[in-house]
Amino acid sequence: MDTLVKILAIALVSLFLALAVDKHNTTAALAVIIAAAATVLGLAFGAVNIVLKFMRDLSQYASIAPELMVPLYKTTGIAIVTRLAADLCKDKGSSALSACVELSGCAIALTFTFPVLMSVIKLISSI
Repeated sequence: MDTLVKILAIALVSLFLALAVDKHNTTAALAVIIAAAATVLGLAFGAVNIVLKFMRDLSQYASIAPELMVPLYKTTGIAIVTRLAADLCKDKGSSALSACVELSGCAIALTFTFPVLMSVIKLISSI
């Protein structure tokens, strides 16, 4: 809970600072937002580790091969990074670039699901 309070405080302070600075220097305002985003992600890293450990434990409990979980991890990471980049583009008024980032992220994430898809197809065909 302490981490969430810190994240919210950093986000709000950074947002107000960026809004104040944006009138005079849009580049500095963007730098404030990016620095805040990096700080928030750093604080959230502990929670991400807990989620990853849970996913590993769950895959072991369900006897799922670790190599089938790797695409899930990669796809989740791609989705998070893509969303952050697209939102930064939208914040700076470039909806077209944001849409391109989202489309690219989806296409790249889809390529990481192919090994799982092939495993499912092999399993179904063997039945």
